[in-house]
Amino acid sequence: MTDCDNLLRRFVDPETQQRFFQDPDGVAGLYQFTSKTSHHVYVAIDPTKTPELEQRGVVVLVTGAGRGIGRVSLPYRETSSMIDMAKEYAVDASAHNEQEVAVYFAKAKAKAVIICARTLSWLEETGTEMYKVNPETEVLMQQVDVTSEKDVKSLFDAANDRYGTVRVAVSNAGRNGEPKLLADSDTESWWNDYETNVKGLYLIAKYFIKNLGEKTGTLVNMSSTNSLSVIPTQSAYGSSKNAANRLIEQLHWGKFSPSTR
Repeated sequence: MTDCDNLLRRFVDPETQQRFFQDPDGVAGLYQFTSKTSHHVYVAIDPTKTPELEQRGVVVLVTGAGRGIGRVSLPYRETSSMIDMAKEYAVDASAHNEQEVAVYFAKAKAKAVIICARTLSWLEETGTEMYKVNPETEVLMQQVDVTSEKDVKSLFDAANDRYGTVRVAVSNAGRNGEPKLLADSDTESWWNDYETNVKGLYLIAKYFIKNLGEKTGTLVNMSSTNSLSVIPTQSAYGSSKNAANRLIEQLHWGKFSPSTR
Protein backbone atom coordinates (compact mmCIF):
# COMPACT_ATOMS: atom_id res chain seq x y z
CA MET A 1 0.00 0.00 0.00
CA THR A 2 1.35 3.43 -0.93
CA ASP A 3 1.89 6.19 1.63
CA CYS A 4 -0.97 8.24 0.22
CA ASP A 5 -3.53 5.45 0.55
CA ASN A 6 -4.37 6.50 4.10
CA LEU A 7 -5.61 9.74 2.55
CA LEU A 8 -7.32 8.19 -0.45
CA ARG A 9 -9.17 5.56 1.57
CA ARG A 10 -11.15 8.35 3.21
CA PHE A 11 -12.82 9.02 -0.16
CA VAL A 12 -16.09 7.39 0.82
CA ASP A 13 -18.32 10.00 -0.83
CA PRO A 14 -18.30 11.84 -4.19
CA GLU A 15 -18.11 15.25 -2.49
CA THR A 16 -14.77 14.40 -0.85
CA GLN A 17 -13.44 13.09 -4.15
CA GLN A 18 -14.51 16.24 -5.95
CA ARG A 19 -12.77 18.55 -3.48
CA PHE A 20 -9.54 16.59 -3.83
CA PHE A 21 -9.55 16.40 -7.63
CA GLN A 22 -10.21 20.12 -8.00
CA ASP A 23 -6.45 20.51 -7.65
CA PRO A 24 -4.91 19.33 -10.96
CA ASP A 25 -1.68 18.55 -9.07
CA GLY A 26 -3.48 16.60 -6.36
CA VAL A 27 -2.96 13.17 -7.87
CA ALA A 28 0.31 13.99 -9.63
CA GLY A 29 1.86 15.14 -6.39
CA LEU A 30 0.98 11.91 -4.63
CA TYR A 31 2.31 9.73 -7.46
CA GLN A 32 5.38 11.69 -8.50
CA PHE A 33 7.46 9.29 -10.61
CA THR A 34 9.64 12.03 -12.13
CA SER A 35 11.45 15.06 -10.73
CA LYS A 36 9.23 17.37 -12.76
CA THR A 37 5.54 17.22 -13.63
CA SER A 38 4.36 18.74 -16.90
CA HIS A 39 0.78 19.44 -17.93
CA HIS A 40 1.72 20.36 -21.48
CA VAL A 41 3.48 18.76 -24.42
CA TYR A 42 7.17 19.64 -24.27
CA VAL A 43 9.80 19.60 -27.03
CA ALA A 44 11.20 16.12 -26.31
CA ILE A 45 7.81 14.49 -27.00
CA ASP A 46 6.48 16.94 -29.59
CA PRO A 47 6.64 15.45 -33.12
CA THR A 48 6.22 18.91 -34.66
CA LYS A 49 9.48 20.01 -33.02
CA THR A 50 11.34 16.68 -32.82
CA PRO A 51 11.45 15.18 -36.34
CA GLU A 52 12.58 11.71 -35.20
CA LEU A 53 9.19 11.28 -33.55
CA GLU A 54 7.32 11.57 -36.84
CA GLN A 55 5.13 8.58 -37.72
CA ARG A 56 5.27 8.72 -41.54
CA GLY A 57 3.85 5.59 -43.15
CA VAL A 58 2.51 4.26 -39.84
CA VAL A 59 -1.07 3.06 -39.36
CA VAL A 60 -2.38 3.88 -35.87
CA LEU A 61 -5.45 2.76 -33.90
CA VAL A 62 -6.86 4.73 -30.96
CA THR A 63 -9.82 3.38 -28.97
CA GLY A 64 -11.99 5.63 -26.84
CA ALA A 65 -11.09 8.50 -29.15
CA GLY A 66 -14.38 10.37 -28.87
CA ARG A 67 -13.70 11.91 -25.47
CA GLY A 68 -11.40 11.69 -22.47
CA ILE A 69 -7.67 11.17 -23.01
CA GLY A 70 -8.17 9.72 -26.46
CA ARG A 71 -9.80 12.97 -27.58
CA VAL A 72 -8.37 15.58 -25.21
CA SER A 73 -6.70 15.47 -21.80
CA LEU A 74 -8.87 17.44 -19.40
CA PRO A 75 -8.80 17.41 -15.57
CA TYR A 76 -12.00 15.39 -15.27
CA ARG A 77 -13.54 12.08 -16.26
CA GLU A 78 -16.94 12.50 -17.88
CA THR A 79 -18.52 9.33 -16.53
CA SER A 80 -21.64 8.59 -14.53
CA SER A 81 -19.57 8.80 -11.33
CA MET A 82 -18.09 12.22 -12.12
CA ILE A 83 -20.96 14.20 -13.66
CA ASP A 84 -20.65 17.05 -11.18
CA MET A 85 -16.89 17.20 -11.73
CA ALA A 86 -17.40 17.25 -15.48
CA LYS A 87 -19.69 20.24 -15.18
CA GLU A 88 -17.30 21.93 -12.77
CA TYR A 89 -14.32 21.54 -15.06
CA ALA A 90 -16.06 21.95 -18.44
CA VAL A 91 -13.81 24.03 -20.68
CA ASP A 92 -13.37 24.78 -24.35
CA ALA A 93 -11.72 21.64 -25.74
CA SER A 94 -10.08 23.62 -28.53
CA ALA A 95 -7.89 25.31 -25.93
CA HIS A 96 -6.42 21.92 -25.01
CA ASN A 97 -6.00 20.32 -28.42
CA GLU A 98 -2.24 20.11 -27.95
CA GLN A 99 -2.80 17.13 -25.66
CA GLU A 100 -5.10 15.05 -27.85
CA VAL A 101 -3.74 11.58 -28.48
CA ALA A 102 -5.47 11.00 -31.81
CA VAL A 103 -4.84 14.53 -33.06
CA TYR A 104 -1.16 14.29 -32.16
CA PHE A 105 -0.72 11.26 -34.36
CA ALA A 106 -2.02 13.42 -37.19
CA LYS A 107 0.51 16.07 -36.23
CA ALA A 108 3.14 13.32 -36.32
CA LYS A 109 2.19 12.72 -39.98
CA ALA A 110 0.93 9.15 -39.57
CA LYS A 111 -0.27 7.49 -42.75
CA ALA A 112 -3.69 6.81 -41.22
CA VAL A 113 -5.35 6.93 -37.82
CA ILE A 114 -8.34 4.72 -37.05
CA ILE A 115 -10.39 6.25 -34.25
CA CYS A 116 -13.22 4.39 -32.58
CA ALA A 117 -15.81 4.76 -29.84
CA ARG A 118 -19.16 3.28 -28.87
CA THR A 119 -20.95 6.35 -30.22
CA LEU A 120 -19.99 7.43 -33.74
CA SER A 121 -21.08 11.04 -33.24
CA TRP A 122 -18.43 11.46 -30.53
CA LEU A 123 -15.73 10.95 -33.16
CA GLU A 124 -16.83 13.63 -35.60
CA GLU A 125 -15.18 16.54 -33.79
CA THR A 126 -11.99 14.53 -33.33
CA GLY A 127 -11.88 13.65 -37.03
CA THR A 128 -12.51 17.27 -38.06
CA GLU A 129 -9.69 18.51 -35.83
CA MET A 130 -7.31 15.88 -37.20
CA TYR A 131 -8.07 16.96 -40.78
CA LYS A 132 -7.38 20.58 -39.87
CA VAL A 133 -4.03 19.62 -38.34
CA ASN A 134 -2.90 17.43 -41.23
CA PRO A 135 -5.20 16.73 -44.20
CA GLU A 136 -2.69 14.18 -45.54
CA THR A 137 -3.29 11.80 -42.62
CA GLU A 138 -6.27 9.62 -43.47
CA VAL A 139 -8.89 9.19 -40.75
CA LEU A 140 -11.25 6.24 -40.39
CA MET A 141 -14.04 6.56 -37.81
CA GLN A 142 -15.49 3.29 -36.52
CA GLN A 143 -18.30 2.55 -34.07
CA VAL A 144 -16.87 -0.15 -31.81
CA ASP A 145 -17.68 -1.75 -28.47
CA VAL A 146 -14.29 -2.98 -27.24
CA THR A 147 -15.98 -5.65 -25.11
CA SER A 148 -17.37 -7.29 -28.28
CA GLU A 149 -14.96 -9.70 -29.97
CA LYS A 150 -16.96 -9.42 -33.19
CA ASP A 151 -16.58 -5.62 -33.17
CA VAL A 152 -12.85 -5.72 -32.44
CA LYS A 153 -12.13 -8.34 -35.10
CA SER A 154 -14.11 -6.34 -37.66
CA LEU A 155 -12.21 -3.21 -36.63
CA PHE A 156 -8.83 -4.75 -37.44
CA ASP A 157 -10.16 -6.36 -40.62
CA ALA A 158 -11.40 -2.96 -41.84
CA ALA A 159 -8.08 -1.32 -40.98
CA ASN A 160 -6.08 -4.02 -42.76
CA ASP A 161 -8.25 -3.93 -45.86
CA ARG A 162 -8.03 -0.17 -46.20
CA TYR A 163 -4.57 0.78 -44.97
CA GLY A 164 -2.53 -2.31 -44.18
CA THR A 165 -1.21 -3.52 -40.83
CA VAL A 166 -1.86 -1.46 -37.71
CA ARG A 167 1.59 -0.85 -36.23
CA VAL A 168 0.57 1.25 -33.20
CA ALA A 169 -2.49 0.54 -31.04
CA VAL A 170 -3.53 2.82 -28.18
CA SER A 171 -5.96 1.02 -25.88
CA ASN A 172 -7.59 4.04 -24.29
CA ALA A 173 -11.26 3.03 -23.91
CA GLY A 174 -12.06 2.77 -20.22
CA ARG A 175 -14.90 2.79 -17.74
CA ASN A 176 -15.20 4.09 -14.18
CA GLY A 177 -18.63 3.27 -12.83
CA GLU A 178 -20.62 4.81 -10.03
CA PRO A 179 -18.56 5.26 -6.84
CA LYS A 180 -20.10 3.05 -4.18
CA LEU A 181 -18.88 0.77 -1.44
CA LEU A 182 -18.70 -2.82 -2.68
CA ALA A 183 -21.66 -4.01 -0.58
CA ASP A 184 -23.82 -1.20 -1.97
CA SER A 185 -22.76 -1.58 -5.59
CA ASP A 186 -24.81 -2.85 -8.50
CA THR A 187 -23.28 -6.15 -9.62
CA GLU A 188 -23.69 -5.57 -13.35
CA SER A 189 -22.31 -2.04 -13.17
CA TRP A 190 -19.37 -3.18 -11.03
CA TRP A 191 -18.45 -5.96 -13.46
CA ASN A 192 -18.79 -3.67 -16.48
CA ASP A 193 -15.58 -1.92 -15.37
CA TYR A 194 -13.78 -5.26 -15.81
CA GLU A 195 -15.49 -5.85 -19.15
CA THR A 196 -14.15 -2.58 -20.57
CA ASN A 197 -10.85 -2.17 -18.73
CA VAL A 198 -9.65 -5.79 -18.85
CA LYS A 199 -11.57 -7.68 -21.53
CA GLY A 200 -11.45 -4.65 -23.83
CA LEU A 201 -7.67 -4.45 -23.49
CA TYR A 202 -7.38 -8.23 -23.97
CA LEU A 203 -9.32 -8.13 -27.25
CA ILE A 204 -7.41 -5.15 -28.64
CA ALA A 205 -4.10 -6.81 -27.70
CA LYS A 206 -5.16 -10.18 -29.12
CA TYR A 207 -6.14 -8.92 -32.57
CA PHE A 208 -3.34 -6.37 -32.71
CA ILE A 209 -0.76 -9.11 -32.17
CA LYS A 210 -2.51 -11.57 -34.51
CA ASN A 211 -2.60 -9.00 -37.29
CA LEU A 212 1.04 -7.97 -36.83
CA GLY A 213 2.32 -11.37 -37.88
CA GLU A 214 6.11 -11.10 -38.20
CA LYS A 215 6.06 -7.30 -38.18
CA THR A 216 6.93 -5.22 -35.14
CA GLY A 217 4.46 -2.97 -33.38
CA THR A 218 3.75 -0.91 -30.27
CA LEU A 219 0.81 -1.43 -27.92
CA VAL A 220 0.00 1.39 -25.49
CA ASN A 221 -2.46 0.91 -22.63
CA MET A 222 -3.82 3.88 -20.68
CA SER A 223 -3.74 2.95 -17.01
CA SER A 224 -4.50 4.94 -13.87
CA THR A 225 -2.96 5.82 -10.52
CA ASN A 226 -6.09 4.18 -9.08
CA SER A 227 -4.48 0.87 -10.00
CA LEU A 228 -1.93 1.55 -7.22
CA SER A 229 -4.40 2.70 -4.57
CA VAL A 230 -7.09 1.36 -2.30
CA ILE A 231 -10.17 3.59 -2.50
CA PRO A 232 -13.29 1.98 -0.99
CA THR A 233 -15.68 3.51 -3.53
CA GLN A 234 -13.46 2.60 -6.49
CA SER A 235 -13.07 -1.15 -5.97
CA ALA A 236 -14.07 -2.10 -9.54
CA TYR A 237 -12.12 0.60 -11.35
CA GLY A 238 -8.97 0.34 -9.27
CA SER A 239 -8.76 -3.45 -9.27
CA SER A 240 -9.62 -3.71 -12.99
CA LYS A 241 -6.88 -1.20 -13.87
CA ASN A 242 -4.48 -3.20 -11.70
CA ALA A 243 -5.44 -6.36 -13.60
CA ALA A 244 -4.83 -4.53 -16.88
CA ASN A 245 -1.36 -3.54 -15.66
CA ARG A 246 -0.55 -7.19 -14.99
CA LEU A 247 -1.79 -8.21 -18.43
CA ILE A 248 0.55 -5.66 -20.02
CA GLU A 249 3.42 -7.02 -17.90
CA GLN A 250 2.64 -10.53 -19.14
CA LEU A 251 2.74 -9.31 -22.73
CA HIS A 252 5.93 -7.34 -22.17
CA TRP A 253 7.96 -9.99 -20.36
CA GLY A 254 6.42 -13.17 -21.70
CA LYS A 255 6.84 -14.88 -25.04
CA PHE A 256 3.27 -14.31 -26.14
CA SER A 257 4.18 -11.47 -28.50
CA PRO A 258 7.88 -11.31 -29.37
CA SER A 259 7.20 -8.69 -32.06
CA THR A 260 5.32 -6.34 -29.73
CA ARG A 261 6.65 -3.83 -27.28
